[in-house]
Amino acid sequence: MSFMKDILFGLPIYRFHIDPTSYNKKHIIKLIENNHRISAERNKWDKRSKLHHGYNDFNNKKFKKINFEKLNEIYRTIFTKFCTEDLNLTKNFKINFDVKNYTAVKKDQYMASHQHLVDCDFSAVHYVQFPKGSSPITFFNHNDFGEYLQFLRPDYYKLANNQNLSNSYLYARFKYTPIEDEIVIFPSVLRHEIEKQITIPKSRISVVVNLTIEKNEND
Repeated sequence: MSFMKDILFGLPIYRFHIDPTSYNKKHIIKLIENNHRISAERNKWDKRSKLHHGYNDFNNKKFKKINFEKLNEIYRTIFTKFCTEDLNLTKNFKINFDVKNYTAVKKDQYMASHQHLVDCDFSAVHYVQFPKGSSPITFFNHNDFGEYLQFLRPDYYKLANNQNLSNSYLYARFKYTPIEDEIVIFPSVLRHEIEKQITIPKSRISVVVNLTIEKNEND
């Protein structure tokens, strides 16, 4: 079990592959797809967004409740390793996490930009289903210079590979296309959005988890 680490706008971003056979993936997809058919725009996010999601609405009896118990076991293993080996934290800590949301989007649906700061230290997005042609996750550069470097250094800006995360600091926003079964972990301060879907055969489904790291008072 190992992470891929990249730098996005000067912030660390971690990626890890989750074995799709290690949990009830097909069952979760089936329930979420059914819920999406019941209401394409479940639980309005804001005046700008248009999607089906479960935030603060998991107990709504109109929809099938999703059992994330097996996934939570996997997430705990991943987050524990992440904190001890990749963040190099001491043993004097504890982790708290919960599945905060799931999203399902199809044609013409999208989720406006937002961040998870205050609620947690890191956000994690697990791409349970990511059909070909799905919109990427778009991250917003928190550095002021992301808005104007293209004008100060236009030649380098045009020459740089805009698909390379190492060059992300040059841009006001950076589109990252995940791989199905990948979980992406990033600092909660990082603003992000799902752009409008064009045409995809199945729902673009992700599970969103918030991770909080706290001092272990028992040690």
